[in-house]
Amino acid sequence: MNGRARGATAIALRRAVDALQRGYVVRVATPETPAALRDVVAGAAEELVVAVGGDGTVNTVVSALRPGAMLAVLPIGTGNDFACDIGVPSDAHAAASLLVERRDRSPRSADLLYVNGIPFVTVGGVGLVTRTTAAVTAAKEGGRLARSVAQRLGSAIYKLVTAALIVGGRGLRESVEIELRTPDGALERWSGDVHVLFVVNHRFCGGGLAVPTGSRGDDGVFELGMVTAGSRAALALNFLRIAGRHRIPERAFAVRRATEAVIRTTRPVTFAADGELLDHGTEFRVTIAPGALRLR
Repeated sequence: MNGRARGATAIALRRAVDALQRGYVVRVATPETPAALRDVVAGAAEELVVAVGGDGTVNTVVSALRPGAMLAVLPIGTGNDFACDIGVPSDAHAAASLLVERRDRSPRSADLLYVNGIPFVTVGGVGLVTRTTAAVTAAKEGGRLARSVAQRLGSAIYKLVTAALIVGGRGLRESVEIELRTPDGALERWSGDVHVLFVVNHRFCGGGLAVPTGSRGDDGVFELGMVTAGSRAALALNFLRIAGRHRIPERAFAVRRATEAVIRTTRPVTFAADGELLDHGTEFRVTIAPGALRLR
């Protein structure tokens, strides 16, 4: 359990553990740092590791999960996009009860993405997605007032921060070059200025924002979604379209399907995914491991 997650309370943990103990022998660990969490997961002999937290907790757990172990999620984080996409109830107690109810079913498989060798499971990218992630992370790790506001806003903080950046942010363009391998093996290239480059394996990012790429987490393919650079007004309009789950014109949002890709930028930038800042540089190699995650 991530003790710093938004919904991390003694009551939430006790209710979830009580529910799980109706069908499992449970060992609880509450590491205080991501490094400690990775150490606990890497050394776990249990066949099922339950990540109690948000997308960042899932990312940390997955990065250390031993081969063959099963993953489950009890969502108590800020965004919980991975849990939402795979159909986990938003209430941690209900999710724990469902794990017990379905404990005899065969596990599901899901794909795992890597950027420069670092795993992630939901949506990543550069540009506005990175700026939003950095700002939300700063709020959640800031002073008492900032943390309190972030706690109260919950998943809405992602949309509010993104809207604020669109209205008043600077440097909202990135020049990118992409080489990608399509599902049929062809090599394609794409280049241009973007406000956002999404790398999508599951549908949601930023607390339920649905990225319109038609992505699935179990098809062995990921999608690249490029919000092409235009005016600030056009960016605001397209953000509203995404938030409202309306169609975006093809000229404003290009989508490519791939099994691997190399993304190059003209200046050093940070690649963010699963609500975390994962890597920094000018070249990001994205690969996919089909069915590498076993999910309960």
